[in-house]
Amino acid sequence: MTHNILYIEDNPLNITLIERFLKSYDCVLSSEYHATSGVRRATITQPDLIIADVHLPDENGVAMIRKLSKQEQTQHIPIIALTAMDSLSLEKQCLDAGAVEFLKKPINRTDFIETVSNYITLAAGVAKTV
Repeated sequence: MTHNILYIEDNPLNITLIERFLKSYDCVLSSEYHATSGVRRATITQPDLIIADVHLPDENGVAMIRKLSKQEQTQHIPIIALTAMDSLSLEKQCLDAGAVEFLKKPINRTDFIETVSNYITLAAGVAKTV
């Protein structure tokens, strides 16, 4: 079964890294650079999982997570928050806003795949990107 993952991230290098992590699994990774377009895309496409950077150029990532978690159309979608900041306060804010997990950059591939697998079944296959 192919799973759709939405990655809301403004750094192209981080998007490429996640694409590489997921390349051998049967999933489609799409990305958005801004919180506003990420919320819109999640509402329309209903991905199986959202991975969200906490620091985005147009909106605070915590506010975006809260919006996605409260919005009827997207509240059922698990959200994994990512940040380069090592802050217990920020982690608590993300989890309180509705994120199911909080991961710190740099991302450990094994930990990342294990975390993603807790929310969707990653079957071996060829990942696709759009």
